[in-house]
Amino acid sequence: MSDKTPAGSARIIKTKRVEHLVTADDDFNTGFHLDAVWDTPFQDLNYTSDQNIEVVPPADVNNYFIDGFSRTVDKITVGIGGVGTPGDVIVLHAHAIRD
Repeated sequence: MSDKTPAGSARIIKTKRVEHLVTADDDFNTGFHLDAVWDTPFQDLNYTSDQNIEVVPPADVNNYFIDGFSRTVDKITVGIGGVGTPGDVIVLHAHAIRD
């Protein structure tokens, strides 16, 4: 992998934390989505992103998983799957770095 950031330019790094209270409306049969909206958009899609889910106790960490994601210049949309329980709290952590 090569660093495509122009010479002399600082790497652009973005982070976002999205807390979600699981409700009965969250459909775990088909999954549901959480958006991590960047404070300022990227100029284009030349960035790499990773996402993690934090499961806040007493919720069971084994009940949740990331089921894919998509990205635009202004946000990451993450699919959440599992067998969650209303009242559980999960936190999406998203990170991105300009390629």
